[in-house]
Amino acid sequence: MKGKILLAKMVNARIDYLGFFVAPFRNSSGGKPHIVIFKDYPDVLNIKQLCLALGVGKNTAYQLIKNGDLKSIRIGKVHKIPKIWLIEYVLGEAS
Repeated sequence: MKGKILLAKMVNARIDYLGFFVAPFRNSSGGKPHIVIFKDYPDVLNIKQLCLALGVGKNTAYQLIKNGDLKSIRIGKVHKIPKIWLIEYVLGEAS
């Protein structure tokens, strides 16, 4: 964690309350800064990766999906969660 904090100071970023590296950057048109989260995760997550990203257990992850709080795609018995849906959930933008 110490290395993350040092890196965050170097690039004018921060570490949020869940330990995510949040770095502001400008888009190519010079518009509003964007926030980068879950950078080290694939575009589509499985349950194990979701648990790591949110810092929760499997039961909680499945409960979020079952309650409809977090959208997922079910392929057979496997749940897949696109990263954009995870980001929407974390930012409170999920519908």
